[in-house]
Amino acid sequence: LVQLSTGEYHPAASKPCIAVCEGPFVPGECSLSVEIVGNRLGLLLNFPFTQIEPCESAFYLIDWRTGHPYFFREAEHGTYDAFAFLNADTVVLPNLHLHTLELCDVFSPPSPSSPAPLRTLRRLALPPLAVHAIPFRIWCRAEPTPTGGRAQRTAPEEARTRAPFRPAPSAAIVLFNIFILDTRQRLHTHSLVLHRAALLRPYRAQSLPSSPSPSSPSPEPEPRAEDDDEDAPERLREHPASDSSHTPLIPWSTWGPPACRLFPADALATRWITTTCGQRFVLNSPLRRAALHPEPAHLCDFN
Repeated sequence: LVQLSTGEYHPAASKPCIAVCEGPFVPGECSLSVEIVGNRLGLLLNFPFTQIEPCESAFYLIDWRTGHPYFFREAEHGTYDAFAFLNADTVVLPNLHLHTLELCDVFSPPSPSSPAPLRTLRRLALPPLAVHAIPFRIWCRAEPTPTGGRAQRTAPEEARTRAPFRPAPSAAIVLFNIFILDTRQRLHTHSLVLHRAALLRPYRAQSLPSSPSPSSPSPEPEPRAEDDDEDAPERLREHPASDSSHTPLIPWSTWGPPACRLFPADALATRWITTTCGQRFVLNSPLRRAALHPEPAHLCDFN
């Protein structure tokens, strides 16, 4: 953990080097996703090309200041490719195999020993696939990330006031790039855009048995402090059926059409990490296509 302004170990981290796990070492065959919100560091590890002995997808949530773990989840190889914080207490994990968005609670005091199993609050169904279509990958991104409460910030307050503008994380959009194989094994891409707040709304759910993810009671949570962050969004309301044996499933027809925009993205560049900021989304062509047929970039504003 390095402080960008100095290049030295971060002074707020009691363990600047945190041992997370051990995995197979094959150069270029580890996929890593990292997001930091307040004291929470989310880490998703995949080894997508280890076909002989496929490794499971592994998600870790760690207190980066102390090095203590919050939560952990393992799932079948390729289940999760990305994640995003919706607010300081909630992450969304697109589940490739179930074709759903899993909203998970990450509010809990860290444990000095072992992490608790990550608990799914509810699942949002993605648009139904055509017959014989095969989901290949689901990637997501939302900018900016939430900041956590004032007590968790390390940057001085004057640095925030100097910024000419700063989009509110609570009003930002989330981008999901969905990659699908057709019957001829051709890859197609669709970009799904919606606001963070749309994922946090309460919806009428179908209560179905949860997926075989590890689930056991989490440590007794500490009382939640009142939000002192002006950008803190509405907290996710837990559905009454959300218990250890059932995970509410929200059908696509219930939540999706009013909240989402779906773009065919075969002709768009989807490799760039950041193409959204706040409520704006930039659509541009891949470099090879742009060299042959120059096209202007398009800016969509979802305000």
